[in-house]
Amino acid sequence: MTASFFFLLCRVGVLFFYTFGQIKFSYMGVSGSEILVIILIALLLFGADKLPEIARGLGKGMREIKKATDDIKREFEESTRDVRKDLNDVTNTIKNDVNEVKDTVDKDVRRSANNINDNLNG
Repeated sequence: MTASFFFLLCRVGVLFFYTFGQIKFSYMGVSGSEILVIILIALLLFGADKLPEIARGLGKGMREIKKATDDIKREFEESTRDVRKDLNDVTNTIKNDVNEVKDTVDKDVRRSANNINDNLNG
């Protein structure tokens, strides 16, 4: 192990201890110290030169997954658009029919009430 590599390892360890060691940090059930161990093992296995390359590959993979899920969401929205439109049309038709019946019943009740008042008063 070279001195610069050892220095980098110490620096990363101090940084992570300072950042995650003093506070309760948990990401997806993994604590700060576990993340530190994972990073140190990855650094030892792959070396400092390969880690950026690996991180880029992981980033590309995550972008592809996000893009695929966005495409699925968009396709689902497009495929259900007609069904939602038809459902809204039926709902509006039913609301209009109910309002017409309500208005008719209200008119009939008012007319009957007026007739009863006229018969009682007149």
